[in-house]
Amino acid sequence: MNVILIFAVFSFAVYCHALSSQEEWNNFKFQFNKNYKDIDEENHRMQIFLENKAVIDRHNAKYKRGLVTFEMGMNQYGDRSQIEFESDLLGIDEADGIRLDALITRAEKPEGSLPHRVSTYYTVRFDAENSTAVPKTDPAPKPLSVFDGFVRLMKMLFRLSMDVVETFKETNEIEDWDESVDWQRRGAVTPAKDQGVCGSCWAFSAAGALESHQFIKTGKLTELSVQNLIDCTTGPDYTNLGCSGGIMDASFKYVFDNSGIAKEIDYPYEKKNGTCRYEDWMSSASCSGYIEFSGGEHLREAIRDRGPVSVVLDARTIEFRFYKSGIYISKRCSDWSTNHAVLAVGYGRKDDDGYWLIKNSWGPAWGENGFSKISNRRSCGINKYGIYPLV
Repeated sequence: MNVILIFAVFSFAVYCHALSSQEEWNNFKFQFNKNYKDIDEENHRMQIFLENKAVIDRHNAKYKRGLVTFEMGMNQYGDRSQIEFESDLLGIDEADGIRLDALITRAEKPEGSLPHRVSTYYTVRFDAENSTAVPKTDPAPKPLSVFDGFVRLMKMLFRLSMDVVETFKETNEIEDWDESVDWQRRGAVTPAKDQGVCGSCWAFSAAGALESHQFIKTGKLTELSVQNLIDCTTGPDYTNLGCSGGIMDASFKYVFDNSGIAKEIDYPYEKKNGTCRYEDWMSSASCSGYIEFSGGEHLREAIRDRGPVSVVLDARTIEFRFYKSGIYISKRCSDWSTNHAVLAVGYGRKDDDGYWLIKNSWGPAWGENGFSKISNRRSCGINKYGIYPLV
């Protein structure tokens, strides 16, 4: 009798667990409007979902005990494997990492007499006469060979100091983080959007920076067209690759060459590559150049004194993929191997943690309505490269 009772209780517990998992899966499909081609595909996706959920649940158990500083939560990427996620959403592949090693070696042994510094400040103002990017005082750098996507971006991480147009403090002590800056609260940042299955983070970052700096200059906040950048900055002139990756400086140069960028409402986002269909009447924002730099001390001062900054980071960890709230810090992320572009819109401090406030392009279901706080103690590469437009 006791054996039968124990077996019955065990069977009921297994049934309840299966029912709970099925209900969670159904809720996930409904919330994120998921549909699959057949039952085999759905079963495969459900298995990935349950594995990802188990990781989230284990992490959040630590969060409730105060062992970690951020919470994880399920979002639209719950049915995707890590390999699929990196392939579809992030902007740099393994080949770019190999090329990066060569660029680092070259940067450590610069040609000429200019000294190399890890923290650099480099200004580009576009020449209206020939529509090419040139430094303010020094000769233009030699053009790079066209590899793929982010090669030029990686070179910028280690570019030599050429034209310092701002004087920034060289301190990064924790007490310097007592102040806080949040351009979102100042009305200078548009809501976070979802890039979908398209490696267009670079275009969202560039468009977001243009939106914010246009607001700071004019007082008007206008959503600008990411699709305009995706469709119109491919080819040898700008070397972007649409949904396969791109860079922010080429986007700013395009806006200058094109005498503007379209509004989102006139050239809406499609989550895929398309042909360029910009027309002159669409022009909504301008760009006369950009400032790029390396170093967290410069990033903090640039955000405070100038506005939001386009930055890059390592977004490959499962913790970042399912980040929900709190101050993100991970030993898994890299400070050197960056693969995702976002917009740094502020910084602050909570208890003993200074943090960067970033706007992502993974929709409002990710993070805190699409935004995240990332610890400055392990910033996952955010402080390695920053760029913002001159408008």
